[in-house]
Amino acid sequence: MAADHLIENIVEFQRIIQSKKTYVNQGRLVTFGIVPTSAETVYGYIQIKELPTKENQIIGLKINKFIEKPNKDIAVKSIKDSRFTWNSGMFIFKASTIITELKKFALEILNYCKMVLEADIEDLDFLRLGKESLKKYPKIFIDLAVMEKTNSGIVLPLNVG
Repeated sequence: MAADHLIENIVEFQRIIQSKKTYVNQGRLVTFGIVPTSAETVYGYIQIKELPTKENQIIGLKINKFIEKPNKDIAVKSIKDSRFTWNSGMFIFKASTIITELKKFALEILNYCKMVLEADIEDLDFLRLGKESLKKYPKIFIDLAVMEKTNSGIVLPLNVG
């Protein structure tokens, strides 16, 4: 999860988090799409393939595409189409699932993760990752590296204030 989200409706957020268990156990990569309230150019968007059939039902929806921080015209069009959510940058998945998908689509990231962990230093209760290895780490978002390519990704719309 990103550290900068304000979640006003904690009860609803917890309800949605609990609903993800089925998807995670099915080997899905779950991302949360914030239901947009305005046309914003500072957020990325996720377009889903089809709309949910029932209101208030928590359904994982297939991802059609990601749009990285659109211009104002695209943001205005997207806000009018209920197939679009803001990309929250929050994900839930099993470690084994993301590792499998990294092997398919972003082996370089997986290899760097292994290298960083091999250079770690145990310091009391902390695990300090190798600084030099981290400097070499590829600077790519998980959305671009995996989520845009995988067939295992789904969006859970999130409307929690």
